Amino acid sequence: MLAALLTRIRIPGILGALFIAMAIHYTPLGNRLLTPEIQIPLSLLAELGVLFLLFFIGIQIDPREMLGFVQEWKAEKSIEALKQCRDF
Repeated sequence: MLAALLTRIRIPGILGALFIAMAIHYTPLGNRLLTPEIQIPLSLLAELGVLFLLFFIGIQIDPREMLGFVQEWKAEKSIEALKQCRDF
């Protein structure tokens, strides 16, 4: 039900899960849920979640597109530097 709501307002599932986790952690509900016997498996799952999130982000990145952005940025900086040299 919550996933459908997040999809309707165009929030990706990964971000929705992060928002929900932060909301639970920083409310009084988090103190009740995070008993010592639950905290250890949850921390392991949280670390695995971060690992999978970073892996997912890495899959989404196109190295050729990134290099194109870097080359465009360098060209823009070079043009700005030349303009500044002319102004002196």
